[in-house]
Formats: sequence, C-alpha cells, structure tokens
Amino acid sequence: MDKLGIVFSSRVRSAAFCVLGLWVLLIMSTSAFQVIGSYLSGGGFDAPVGTVIAIDIFLLLPYYLTAAIMLRSLAARLALYHKLRKQVVVPEYTPPEVLSPAEAGLLVDNDFGLNEIAATLKDLELRGCITIDEKGGKMLISPANTDECSRGESLFLRELFWPKGHYTTHGADSGSRLLQAGEHLGRITREELVAGGQLPENSRYRNLMRGAVKVFIIAAVLVQTILTIAVLKDPEQIFNVGYPRYSMNVSEPLLELVSITLVVGTIFSGFKQPGLADDNGLKNWRYVAGLKMYIEKVYKDRFYRDGRQMASDADMRTFYPHAIALGIEKRFAERLRESLIF
Repeated sequence: MDKLGIVFSSRVRSAAFCVLGLWVLLIMSTSAFQVIGSYLSGGGFDAPVGTVIAIDIFLLLPYYLTAAIMLRSLAARLALYHKLRKQVVVPEYTPPEVLSPAEAGLLVDNDFGLNEIAATLKDLELRGCITIDEKGGKMLISPANTDECSRGESLFLRELFWPKGHYTTHGADSGSRLLQAGEHLGRITREELVAGGQLPENSRYRNLMRGAVKVFIIAAVLVQTILTIAVLKDPEQIFNVGYPRYSMNVSEPLLELVSITLVVGTIFSGFKQPGLADDNGLKNWRYVAGLKMYIEKVYKDRFYRDGRQMASDADMRTFYPHAIALGIEKRFAERLRESLIF
C-alpha cells in the first residue's frame, strides 16, 4: 500500500481490511501455538521440520505480513486522528496556499487521474481563472483571468483551449484531449514534488510493491475463504495436530516466534507517527491525510444539498477543490466524466 494506505481509503474498506487482517492473525496464532506447544510438550508435530520451515517462510510469512500491513495502516489512521486532536485548531485548519488540489491528489497515492483534473478545473473556476458553463449535459470551459495561474496550470489551459480558444466536452475528441492535457499537468506537478523531496524520483519500486500487496490481499481473501469453509466443515482437522508425528527442531518454534514478533512490530509501528509538518513544510502526505480526515468530518455531503450550495463561498473556495481531488466530493467529477466524449 502507498504511504498510509488505509488512511486515505473509506471507513468501509478500512473495516473490511481490519476484519480480514484479524482473521488472518487468528489463524496465525493458532498455527504458531500448535508448533510451539508441540515442541514444548515433546510430542512432535505432524509435518517434518523442512516442510514446516518452507511453509512458514514462503507461504505463511508473506501472508501474515500482508495482514500486518493492513492493521498497521489502520493503526496509523488512529494515530493520525489522535495527533490531529492535539495539533489542529479547527478554525485555523485550512489547506495552505502552497498546496494545490493536484498536489494533494498526487501525495495521496502518487497517481494523477480524472479526480485531480476535475479538482484543478474547479479550483481554477473558483479562483476566477476560467469559467465553466454546464448546460444540457455538456460543459463549455473558457478562459477568464489566467494571469494568476501556475506554470503547470498555464500549460494545461493552453493545451486544453488550443486551437479555438475554449474547450467543450462535446467535441469529437474531448475526452482524449482533456486526459492528454491532464497527463502533462500531472507530469509537471509530479516533477515539482519530486524536486521538493515530497515524492520519490523513481516510482517503479513503489508501483511494484503496491502491485505485490494487491496480489497478496487477493490471495489472502481466497485462502481465508478456503480456511473458513474447512473450519466450518471439519474444525478438528484444522485446529488439532494429527498423525504421524515427526521429531522437532528448535528452529521451528523459534521461526514462529520471530514471525509473531515481526508482525506485532509492524502493526505497532503504525502508532508511532511523526508530526504533521516536516522538512517539506505543509506539502507532505501526513498533512494531506489529516486534511482528508478533516474535510470528511466537517464537509462531507455539506457542500451541496438538494441541488443548492450549502457551504459559504469562502469554504467552497478553500475546501471544495481539495475535496474533489481527495475523492470526498464526487458530483463535479462524475458530471465531467459523463459529459466527455471518448
């Protein structure tokens, strides 16, 4: 998972991962104490030492560490929430001027997609740089006062408005044009964050790790489903040591203890989170995590109600674009997606 992982995900997803992680660790503790108990009692175990070690290292340990990462992310979320209560005064907690919605979206998961593009467009509209007219299921975007745009925003708008001086979502290639312009904006924004030390220069390792964790999560769900069915059908087969029994080596219980220590240490490391600010000031993933939780708590479903704007203009300008980039407010991004022609 990327950075805090579950910190940036929904409560439902967090709860699902928590349940899965705890169920995995339940199986782990049962298996581990079977091995340790069999060794201490001198009764032997129902698999030879080579098989036990191979299964522990190549199958169970990655499986258990996946559960530990899930629970560590939940621990980090709780730790951040607790830290926010101490460090943040609500009336003063606003996104800094130096943190754009596009940067906030990138800091969440190092990915730039339609949410970040929609957030940038809405931010530019609220700042008076462009106008967005929505009518009949399509959008017409026109320049207004683009002098205050950043370098990346200026290039984004220049590419979007070329060659007619405006952009409509009902053009023949409107979808591909918007995504191409957004891709260039994302690349510029990422380069600036990399130069500032907020994002790693090479994301291949990160993407590889994220993909590996996803594979492990899918595998964990499949294995837990099989184990659940097996436990319901024949619990004696799962929770008892069978025959024949083989003599044991001290490496077997020692490996179980090392695995338990590694998993527990991974989980509890999530509770130790540094402050919201670091050497990068307010452009860091911890600040964005806190900002996301704050917007979810205070403004979720309160920007609009029954088609009417409920938040003040100041709050819309301050929080609404970041809410779009962080996936909290989805209305504008969904309307933009529905109006595009690919």
